[in-house]
Amino acid sequence: MAADNDLVQLQAIISSLPMHAVPRWTFRDYAATDMLAQCGGIKYRPPEVDQRSSADRVQDALQEARLDYPEFEDRLGNLQVVYASLDLVCLADHSRQMLFTGVRGTDRNMNMMTTPRDWTNNLGIALGTGPTPRCHTVQQQYEICRSEFAGYSSYCTGHSLGGAVAVHLAEAVESDPILRYSRVDVFNMGFSPLSRSFLLKDTELHVHVVQGDWASWGLSWRKAIKVHTHPEKPHISERHSLKHFLPTKARDRLLFAEDFLKGPPSQDEQPSKWLALLATMACVGARTKAQTRRDDVGQLGAAPERRRSLGFHSGDAPAAEEGMANEEGERRDAWLCTEGDGEPDEDDLQYHTAVPPVHWPAPSPLTSPRGSALGQHPWAHALRSLPPEPPQALES
Repeated sequence: MAADNDLVQLQAIISSLPMHAVPRWTFRDYAATDMLAQCGGIKYRPPEVDQRSSADRVQDALQEARLDYPEFEDRLGNLQVVYASLDLVCLADHSRQMLFTGVRGTDRNMNMMTTPRDWTNNLGIALGTGPTPRCHTVQQQYEICRSEFAGYSSYCTGHSLGGAVAVHLAEAVESDPILRYSRVDVFNMGFSPLSRSFLLKDTELHVHVVQGDWASWGLSWRKAIKVHTHPEKPHISERHSLKHFLPTKARDRLLFAEDFLKGPPSQDEQPSKWLALLATMACVGARTKAQTRRDDVGQLGAAPERRRSLGFHSGDAPAAEEGMANEEGERRDAWLCTEGDGEPDEDDLQYHTAVPPVHWPAPSPLTSPRGSALGQHPWAHALRSLPPEPPQALES
């Protein structure tokens, strides 16, 4: 039972990886100015999507998962991304000769590459026709990858929409002994009362749900389907979340243990709500002109995103852009000292002499997991020393 529970949690971790293959689109891509510019003939170039860039993003997420789940570090460390697209990710464990297929679920970020197709397939599931368009695409991609690892045992997994696609994919390839999956694990899969039952005979299917999940409530109408009911985690507000099936992250366990050791705050440590409200009201509107500008310039050395929003160039190496930083800093200081009108006042002169020079920060090791040694990570020692999380009991 413990080995089976480990495989279920491993499948849950793998089902969270395909979402990272999709490049992010920022809010600016949907701003009204960009839309008007495109209407005027200026075409916006979408993010580049190819198998190599998608595989690199998934590989980075896989390295982060090794830190988040140290009890699975050995299994996750042996996985290699062998195929990646917007809808499907294949990972191979060459030491155990196992091939894992993860199918992406609904992308909740507004993304023109995924959102229209996702909700078209969700509508098909609600009407009982299933995610037919995506199933054909995913099947072709899986057959290409499977042909290179024909001797490996094959496993498939998915969450929500990805779970529904995974079941239809397993049903489509079951007649072929080479393409057939050994086991399929789906989590809170999309299923409506209008959906037809599965016709899997030689494939081991495990359907995992949380009681009260809205997306898989149609499974209660199909008594022939065996369902594993997992306990709901109280600190997760949404029942449809994949986090109910994932093991608790090591960082979260460290924070939980720290809060437990501290215990509840004493009465003396709890501030009065009325005093906090009065302090908040007293601070509103009390910032002077010099303080506001000092905070703006101080944030230039705090985050690259803030520097870019103020018109500065980004960079990771301070020495490479030292001249550029000095030039931009002098122009901004000159503008601040005159408020843009060329006439400095007393507050401007005091502010100009009080603000220290801006220093460009070195990149944080957490922002670039690819290429950094896992053992040198500041969390590595603490994460590996944590005891494994106790397995959760499943109700069939």
